[in-house]
Amino acid sequence: MNRTLILVALLCTGMSSFAQKRKNAQPELAPISLPEAMAQYRFSDAEVILTQQIADLRKRNVDVTAKEEQLRAVLRAKNRMQATERVCFVDSVVCNKTDMLKHIHLSGECGKVDTYANHFGKKDGGGSTVYLSQFADKVIFAKKDAKGHLRLYASLLTGNEWSQPEPLGEAGLGDHGDVEQNYPFMLNDGTTLYYAAKGEESMGGYDIFMTRYDADENRFLAPENIGMPFNSPANDFLYCVDEFNHIGYFVTDRRMPQDKVCVYTFIPNQTRRIYNMQELGEERMAAQARLHSIAQTWENKEAVQQARRRVESIRHDGTGKESQQDAFTLVIDDELTLTSLHDVYNAELRKKVTFWLECQKEQEKAEQNLEALRLRYVGAKGEERKKLADRILSEEKKVRELDVTVRQQVKEIRKAYHTK
Repeated sequence: MNRTLILVALLCTGMSSFAQKRKNAQPELAPISLPEAMAQYRFSDAEVILTQQIADLRKRNVDVTAKEEQLRAVLRAKNRMQATERVCFVDSVVCNKTDMLKHIHLSGECGKVDTYANHFGKKDGGGSTVYLSQFADKVIFAKKDAKGHLRLYASLLTGNEWSQPEPLGEAGLGDHGDVEQNYPFMLNDGTTLYYAAKGEESMGGYDIFMTRYDADENRFLAPENIGMPFNSPANDFLYCVDEFNHIGYFVTDRRMPQDKVCVYTFIPNQTRRIYNMQELGEERMAAQARLHSIAQTWENKEAVQQARRRVESIRHDGTGKESQQDAFTLVIDDELTLTSLHDVYNAELRKKVTFWLECQKEQEKAEQNLEALRLRYVGAKGEERKKLADRILSEEKKVRELDVTVRQQVKEIRKAYHTK
């Protein structure tokens, strides 16, 4: 009986000891390395790994600041993956980072993106890019400040002279913990600015942010991280949109070798749409968030083909529109309608029709410029508003004159056909 009691006591002691060990045990590491977890967007596993690493470092009285910042970035990424935007990506191309702008094709109405070295004719040493507005009267660019950090600056053309560059940080972009700022692009409204930054709200490296200029307060609103799939734990750089052709581009170095990037082409959403994680499941959601396959974003293949044709049109024509000389409609009379220059056999008539097409094209561009000026006028104040008013009057006069010219050319073409 005594021997039985002793065995029971020993067994209870062993079980109590085992339970205490289980209680004090640390959570087991995920069966994956931290780089693999990040690459596969398994952020929950990355969280477990980093939590364990931080606990181990604290036991050894080692500084954990860097690991804690890494953990905060992982938690940001984990939350943002749940709000991944549903975007259709139509194409992608891998190139040297120094050549990325060669694969971004914008119509002239959207301004221009260039390298700092090419625009200013001197090296900058920081790989900075420049945005020049559609009227070539405003430039936004990145250059190093006194501490050696890249910051965004803006300069305006007044008369024939450029104003002294002013840091956008003084207009609100210095309030948000950005360590580096670069790769600016502004929409045609003259207020919506996209740029890339490293800082407190980045998931790792550069992330793309969006902000708007508040004319009443004379400062930019708090920038917003545009989220996944555009941003990632890697570096995500330039984001720009050709509003006239409904085409967007963005550049990233995720899954890329050293000094290489991937330039993606996408169809911008009119309103933001997001994936439903409950419908997709976490694994498929992660695949969409990291852009595992652009073909998986094709909900409408016809829309993809149309977008690709628009890109080709911009690339070859520079305007984003199908060549007006290849297809147009000009009614001569009840029996004859011209739809192509191939319908015009007379050399002199061909010159007249060609000139009419060029005038039409110039008129359309003037009307677009006028509309953009009117939009800018609404948010402008003071001296800028006065200058815009003068430019609007000038552009309105130009539109009227071009309209008269176009109508006159149509009359002359019809007259030539009836008298030949």
